[in-house]
Amino acid sequence: MKLISIVCTLLSLTFSTLKAQSFEETLKSSFAKFDTATSVRTRTEASSKLDTLELQNPDKWAGHFYSAYAHILLSFALTDKQQRDRYLDAADTSLLKADKLSPNNEEIFILRAYAAKARIPVNPQNRWKKYGDIYSELITKAKKLNPENPRIYFLEGMDPFWTPKIYGGGKDKARPFFQKAKELFAKEDKSDLLKPYWGEHANEKFLKQCDE
Repeated sequence: MKLISIVCTLLSLTFSTLKAQSFEETLKSSFAKFDTATSVRTRTEASSKLDTLELQNPDKWAGHFYSAYAHILLSFALTDKQQRDRYLDAADTSLLKADKLSPNNEEIFILRAYAAKARIPVNPQNRWKKYGDIYSELITKAKKLNPENPRIYFLEGMDPFWTPKIYGGGKDKARPFFQKAKELFAKEDKSDLLKPYWGEHANEKFLKQCDE
């Protein structure tokens, strides 16, 4: 009986390990397809795979996280305001689930801040105060947890980049943020999606534009 019990325990542990590996491998391939997609159509298709992975693994914070990441990025590519909000609604829902599974996670705070920032251009005049405050609160929380996270400075650089010089913005003001993010991105381990590393390629594009 003891031998049977031991075998059952080992089989259970093996199954759990294989299941975890399967999730992480599928997540990595799905994320890669989304991140390297060159059109809205292919990105939408890749996003749907991340959504499916999220639904199949409700107990995995990373599943909710990357589904939200995809919805946020897709929202920027859309022109219909209601559709953009629907994508961001889905992102917020996923991030709240991720937050419950992994509380006080700097990466979740940062992505929630990104989602708030994405809401503003949908209706700038009526949203800048509400969502600007939400964004600032979340970025502050993330920075307290880890001031060396490059995605903090990547997001912070966007504000002066898109703000005209006459209002205190401009590429010269944005460049130090993107440069700091670049230095921190270079130190990151990019082998494990459970330690998010998104943002480096986009940061390089912004930095390049600052130097033009």
